[in-house]
Amino acid sequence: MRSLREIVIAEYRGRPARPDEIATYLGPEYKPGRAWCAGFVAWCLMSAGYEAPYAGPARRGARALVKWLAADSGWLVAPGTRKPDLSVIRPGDVVCWRRVRIGWQCHVAVVIACDDKTITVMGGNEGGRVRGRRLSRDKFCQHLRGLYGVVRPRMVKV
Repeated sequence: MRSLREIVIAEYRGRPARPDEIATYLGPEYKPGRAWCAGFVAWCLMSAGYEAPYAGPARRGARALVKWLAADSGWLVAPGTRKPDLSVIRPGDVVCWRRVRIGWQCHVAVVIACDDKTITVMGGNEGGRVRGRRLSRDKFCQHLRGLYGVVRPRMVKV
């Protein structure tokens, strides 16, 4: 079985996602224009063999999905942490951040690589496509407009 990281990377196509691809991530309740980052991450988790919410939290959004994951595995970086320890972040972790500095909207992605200086995340619905970002560790929280939290999925493989 492929790892979560391998599945996320395999979904990169370098072009905007087609409606049928987005419908795969969101399931039968897909509606055009609906945010799909959480549905993408949940679909990738399930494709990697983890028990993950295909309905419920995946459809309610990024924060709901990450809270659902944290209820099982705990937070690596909890919401509201002022100076997070980013040294704990590893490939396969799920990262959630605010889309705007003030507001409730969040975005979620999967860490696909990291080293001493950078963290690379990849997620869905980034400019309408599956896309990655390589970010410097020292400005990670600034790049992401406010880190909401980080979770390492520890769910039982099905």
